[in-house]
Amino acid sequence: MTLRFAPLPVDLPPGCHGVRLDVADVAPLVAMMPAGDWPEAMRDAADSRRADFLAGRLAAREAVRLLTGSDARIGRSGDGSPRWPDGVAGSISHYDGVACAVAVDGVATGGIGIDIAPLLDGDRLRAVIRRCLTDAEGAAAPSDADVSLAFAAKEAVFKAAHARVQRHIGFGEAEIAVLDAGAGTWTASLGHMLAVDLDTTSLTGTYAWDRSLVYAVVVLPTPSIGS
Repeated sequence: MTLRFAPLPVDLPPGCHGVRLDVADVAPLVAMMPAGDWPEAMRDAADSRRADFLAGRLAAREAVRLLTGSDARIGRSGDGSPRWPDGVAGSISHYDGVACAVAVDGVATGGIGIDIAPLLDGDRLRAVIRRCLTDAEGAAAPSDADVSLAFAAKEAVFKAAHARVQRHIGFGEAEIAVLDAGAGTWTASLGHMLAVDLDTTSLTGTYAWDRSLVYAVVVLPTPSIGS
């Protein structure tokens, strides 16, 4: 079957490639795959979870192909995170029937992260405000869209940083603010520990809204020698 990959709605940094895929498109593949072909963590999973997983990995494979010109399988690390080909940094996200992935040169950059999140409301909105925003972010009286973006942007930062820091990163370690709404850019001010880990005090990412989902992407700077 032919998969219909689509471009991401968010602007990507130079040299970065990304695609999205409707999870429903992979449903026939999920039904056809023998249990032994799934990673161990997916063998007893519901078909809906398997479809999210497979769509994300197929989107990642396509992003890597666009970057390198080669077809490469995206593996699974011991902690469940994607295992990218040598020299490639990438990130995967999925939500509400959409899977997306980005890939970039892992030598020329310090990592990349993408996350998609819905326009939060009700209990979910209140939970994110309570658990994920810093006091300063909450004091700015953010709109529902701003809270949703902050959540997605923090997740993108954490995904980009994961391979380098190898530790849990708390939501309080990055404060998000819209830099330029017209240009679709945001900035993350990093707490001391994360700033030391990443050898920078702030990051700038991009975002875009599409079908009530916000897409947030960030690329980390190349680590300095000795960091």
